[in-house]
Amino acid sequence: MRVRFPAFPVRFAHVVVHVVGVAVFVFVFAGGIVPGVGDDAITASNAGAARGAVIGASPGEILPTDPAQSTYQVTGGGGGGGPANVTIVEDVALDFSAGPWLKDLVNATGSGFLSGQNRTISETLTNAGTLTWTGWHERVVTRTTVGGGQPDNSPGFLFRPNSLTLSANRGAGFVPLVENVDYTVAATSPPPGSGGGSEWETITITFTPQAVIEPGDILNIQKDIFEVFGDADIWMPGEAARIGEYPIGVPEPGGLATIAVAAVALVRRGRGRGTARARAKGAKGASRVD
Repeated sequence: MRVRFPAFPVRFAHVVVHVVGVAVFVFVFAGGIVPGVGDDAITASNAGAARGAVIGASPGEILPTDPAQSTYQVTGGGGGGGPANVTIVEDVALDFSAGPWLKDLVNATGSGFLSGQNRTISETLTNAGTLTWTGWHERVVTRTTVGGGQPDNSPGFLFRPNSLTLSANRGAGFVPLVENVDYTVAATSPPPGSGGGSEWETITITFTPQAVIEPGDILNIQKDIFEVFGDADIWMPGEAARIGEYPIGVPEPGGLATIAVAAVALVRRGRGRGTARARAKGAKGASRVD
């Protein structure tokens, strides 16, 4: 099983278009979308679940040059029986210059997990920034080949829809959040025949106004993930499920102005480079004529 982090310009625009308007269009038009990386095998490296420095993450599903990247161990029962889970405790800040946070969930049990076997992810995330979270987004990044079709035609892992639960601690202990009261969920499933049926490849959580995650609040997200069917593979020891995720929110007015200025600069830079190339090409042609 292999992993790819493709570029998603439409996703970036969808998340922030209501906020930055023309600035986002100019950014995309100017070539601000970073192309996807090639396939890379994912194996365990420096695996751990210790709380580290504040992780900066933002909407876009664009792989930055140096993304925030963390590795966590899936422990417990291996094979087809016994519970196995991964616990993640981190401080996260909505940082519009950061791009998505990538997390690798490594099978550290010493034996393989069968396809379709649920493994529970519990994330406790403190809003350590200055911006309010109005939502949260996660996407399975790992790709695999199902049914002998085109390479990487399916996500390698999927989320179980009926397993998602949320709670929040706003200073007086964790309180469960109720779907369609405190939040709504929009999810996407892979195409038919991709090894997972109607299970989820992406999850987008949108909080209602009374349930947003303010700076200092703590959000707990729990859900199950499993390795897909149909790729003649299981979740091998040392193999990682890679997930890209980020909080959703609105930039401060000053930050919005910065995005707009940066977008205009990108356009001017692109035009300048195009003009310089045209001049150089003309000069080169003239020298050949002479």
